Amino acid sequence: MHGVLLDVNGSGVLIIGKSGVGKSEAALDLIAKGHRLVADDVVDIKLIAKKS
Repeated sequence: MHGVLLDVNGSGVLIIGKSGVGKSEAALDLIAKGHRLVADDVVDIKLIAKKS
């Protein structure tokens, strides 16, 4: 999936959208506030089943 994945206060936040809408700029603002970049441009997403 095309987007930017960040760690914001321990939660994964995926910013997605069309090219040129400002995903990277939004991510840079969050990084400047102390949040962590996890992946940029192409993010692989997998569903991991929880054990009961």
